[in-house]
Amino acid sequence: MKKEHYDILIIGSGISSSFFLTRILQKKEIIGKKILVLEKGYEESHSERKARRFRKHNGVVATKLDPSKTFLQTDDTNKKWTYSPSFGGSSNCWYGNTLRFLPNDFRTKSIYGYGIDWPLTYEELENYYSIAENIFQVSGPSKTPFPKTSSYPLPPHKLSGFDKLLQKKFGSLYIATPCARPSISIEQRPKCCNSGVCHVCPIDSKFTVTNSLSGAYEDPRVILKTEAKAEYLRIENGIAKSVLITYQEKEYEISADLFVLGANAIFNPFLLIRSGDNSPELGKGINEQVSINCSMELDQITGFDGSTVISGLGYMFYDTPERKKTSACLVENHTAPILGGNRWKNGFNRANVKFIFEDLRQSQNRIELDSNGKLPIVVYKGHHPRTQAALKNTEKYASEIAKAVSASSFTLAESINSTESHIQGTVPMGNSTGNSVVDRDLVHHKIRNLCVLGSSSFPTSPPANPSLTIAALSLRTADRLFDSGSRS
Repeated sequence: MKKEHYDILIIGSGISSSFFLTRILQKKEIIGKKILVLEKGYEESHSERKARRFRKHNGVVATKLDPSKTFLQTDDTNKKWTYSPSFGGSSNCWYGNTLRFLPNDFRTKSIYGYGIDWPLTYEELENYYSIAENIFQVSGPSKTPFPKTSSYPLPPHKLSGFDKLLQKKFGSLYIATPCARPSISIEQRPKCCNSGVCHVCPIDSKFTVTNSLSGAYEDPRVILKTEAKAEYLRIENGIAKSVLITYQEKEYEISADLFVLGANAIFNPFLLIRSGDNSPELGKGINEQVSINCSMELDQITGFDGSTVISGLGYMFYDTPERKKTSACLVENHTAPILGGNRWKNGFNRANVKFIFEDLRQSQNRIELDSNGKLPIVVYKGHHPRTQAALKNTEKYASEIAKAVSASSFTLAESINSTESHIQGTVPMGNSTGNSVVDRDLVHHKIRNLCVLGSSSFPTSPPANPSLTIAALSLRTADRLFDSGSRS
């Protein structure tokens, strides 16, 4: 078995890993260091992904490495778990929504009596939100439901007629969607074309690691190995010593001083479980937001004249006093029309709305090993009872929106959506080993030269999209590890 050594070893090349890598390369402590990044998927060009755009897995454009072959699923098989195993990770298939969490999302236990408080606050993350927004080149409004100390780098997208009526009704609780789909052309990327097929943007407008952060992987200190599968970590006396990998049909043992897991919330815990980590909360709590669609028939106005696929966001049912009794709900307006059936009977005088509810970690929903220990099994028993009860509010919320826009009627989908494509919660952060696996800096409680990035560390699951928070946390972890005196 061939052996190699690097100063830093990063597993995964998606948003969490790439933001971390970009940040540490700016540090004087990294001068002269050797960094290895392992990606189990292939490196695919934009043209390759575009050529494959009609091949789908769980609604997402298929990658060369079929994600359905990488994990197993039991129980609720109608529940889908979506990710993109390729260089750049899910930046290749995301829609580019870059929402901040609200301050109260970090303290639901102390404010509303449910969930668990995060071990850090909005205020501690706020500066990193701003840095991440500049890297993403976010288009966004001047007024938001969350506090900001900086302006978005790009102007907001145009609201639709439907959006404008809701903004008139709900004020600053209804905004143009902050997103990494440019509202104007920028150096690396053209203006969003609003074609609504964002899983693979036809003009490469939305942010991806490939079109915006590939320079980090061209740094001479960095070696990227794609089609490289991490098998397990060798851990001795609370220290990660090496990782065993399969690369080009050969086995390697790679040692490092610092290990960084930047896979998703299925594979981060899977790798740790295979490595003998017995942290009580490890692998438990897999979850994501729960959503349901609604179509509205409009009079006089159009729902499709916004300038990007999701043009408006509603926070009017999100952080209200009702949150003590029910789950927070975010409203999305989808500007792209849905084709097929009789959906065109009212022309463009329609709106397609999605209601997105927060969910909570439950130990019954978890990651296990298959009988051979080769693949992760997603065991999913169902959404949290609090979330299931909150879904009953959807008709009331839809009625309030319909009244605000004078809709002639609305129709709720018969069932909830199978996925929100945000896998979370299986390596939660916290202040003790009793309720978490990593600390507030995303460093493993027991294995102090190991970090776990990404939404697997989220102890709760707010309705807002997680990508911006993932990026901000990665930037913060980079600073905490490599800025002298920043870690207590």
